[in-house]
Amino acid sequence: MRALYPALLGLAALGCLPATAAPSISSRGHLEERYHDNVTGTGSSGHRLEAVLETRASEGDWTLDSVLLGRYRSQYRDAGGRLEDKMAEDLDLRELYVTWAGERWQWRLGQQQVAWGRGDYFRLVDVINPLDLREFLLPYLDDYSLGRQTRPMALAEFYGDSMEHQWILAPRAQKTRYAPTGADFAMPLVPDGLPDEHDDHERPDVGWRGKTLVEGTDLDFYLFDGLSPDPVYLMEDGRQVEGQRRRSLVGSSFARPLGQWVVRGDLVHLFHEPLQTPEGVKDVPRSAALLGLDLTKNEWTVNLQATVSHRHGAPDSLKHPTGYEASAAVLKDWSKQRLNAELLWLYNRQDQSSQMFKAALGYRPWNQWHLETGVIGFSGGQASQYGQFDQQDRVYLQVRRDFSF
Repeated sequence: MRALYPALLGLAALGCLPATAAPSISSRGHLEERYHDNVTGTGSSGHRLEAVLETRASEGDWTLDSVLLGRYRSQYRDAGGRLEDKMAEDLDLRELYVTWAGERWQWRLGQQQVAWGRGDYFRLVDVINPLDLREFLLPYLDDYSLGRQTRPMALAEFYGDSMEHQWILAPRAQKTRYAPTGADFAMPLVPDGLPDEHDDHERPDVGWRGKTLVEGTDLDFYLFDGLSPDPVYLMEDGRQVEGQRRRSLVGSSFARPLGQWVVRGDLVHLFHEPLQTPEGVKDVPRSAALLGLDLTKNEWTVNLQATVSHRHGAPDSLKHPTGYEASAAVLKDWSKQRLNAELLWLYNRQDQSSQMFKAALGYRPWNQWHLETGVIGFSGGQASQYGQFDQQDRVYLQVRRDFSF
């Protein structure tokens, strides 16, 4: 029944369109084939086929948007059991929502996603939609919108003279999606197949964002109260179960031109955030900040970011309550953007240091065609964020065809 929920919600949204309307319809999408080979010799190699179709039907003040995603991963076709069921193929109606827009307001209802904050890879205030980590961050690095999980939401926006207001209500709880045991990016410290804790979660997730412009600086403010998508593990009736705990936050972000650069940042404080400890689950306040710099000049694009986070009053079992992350990305285009090279480096330090890097070379031989080859690597301690995938270094070749009609 849960699998039908987005479709039923979308049919209800479709019914909101005017009955006599003859909507204009447009579509776009892509077909992508990616071959990868594991260079360590211990992981799996294979290919992934991906198809995305985005469709918009509009009439007057009404718009209906949908995103359909299909994926097939060859290395799991004979895996059997849960691994094959969860990893071999996907066919998801990712988004289906209706928008009704007025002169100074709009509302959206349906299966959708909302991006908060100014961070490109680090989600300090981007808390509305959880991630799908079955392939770790690889889909998220290529396309942020395909790395998040969508969810049913009602969203309302009001545009005042000095500030825009956005209100979000999400009635259905959702968890971060991890790879099952045996998959390339299965996390060894995350239990698989545990029963859910019996909790009705009677309160929905609610969020507010205010947006304003002050002397050339874009400012956003955030309030959120809802369930943390990262599951916690508890003992119930002598067995381990998987559950969720609430978290509340207040945050802000900014972006401002600074000469040829753009400086941006996020700041957030979580009044209580679940923390898994050997003694059980603790609610621990946490504060975090991000600072980023961007430059686009002469076919060069440079992106630099650094974050710091600190858990206040953490238990003694957490030896390092302060964590650090950083990223550096450089993109160079040639021949009117037909040829490009990309370097990306991600760094994380909590208990241990770990790194992830990507180097890629892309070429566009014809309009709407794109070829790319590259290497992705991981390093660090076995219990670290990136080091746990130290055996998943890979080279890849990707062919993509974009289309629109």
